[in-house]
Amino acid sequence: MQIIIVRGIFKNWKQPIYVNFDQQVTPEIIYEAISILYENAYTVGACLSDCGGCNKIYFLADTPHLKLIRNWILDTGFIVSDGSRINSAPLRELIKVIRTEISVCHKLSQKHLDCVKSERQNVGLAVQLLSYNKVLSENTGQFIETISNWFDIMNSYTPSEILCTKKPYGLNLEDQNNCLEKVYKLIL
Repeated sequence: MQIIIVRGIFKNWKQPIYVNFDQQVTPEIIYEAISILYENAYTVGACLSDCGGCNKIYFLADTPHLKLIRNWILDTGFIVSDGSRINSAPLRELIKVIRTEISVCHKLSQKHLDCVKSERQNVGLAVQLLSYNKVLSENTGQFIETISNWFDIMNSYTPSEILCTKKPYGLNLEDQNNCLEKVYKLIL
């Protein structure tokens, strides 16, 4: 099933505008949907995709698919541009260290690293795991902080948030753009 859903960035609403069981979403369908939205006074700020193999165009990754970054870290890891490896080893060491009654990582457990089958679809587990950047090795910590900040910016809509990354995009533009530039360079 192919579906196009529009949602507000500054207000909490969403509406399906295209559903089809037999037709892949093509660039022409996307362009037509955007045109119709503009004709009805809706400004399109971004297009998202689940990055599935059959999707022909996308502009931004859908933030709940952060779990795929987590899965890559757990399964194979990444080699970043400076040659350093980002993998689950520091996270596994952290789990060993925090097995005490008092822990700075009170929500982190072995379940975050051993997630299998349907648990791998759990966005909450991925968000929790990828938020422990301050207590990890420098490379892994910086990688996770960059991904976590991107997730916060792309998934935010509450203007009253204190952290710039958790505010809607544009309310702290310079810092937010710096975070987005950092993730762009990392992914590139």
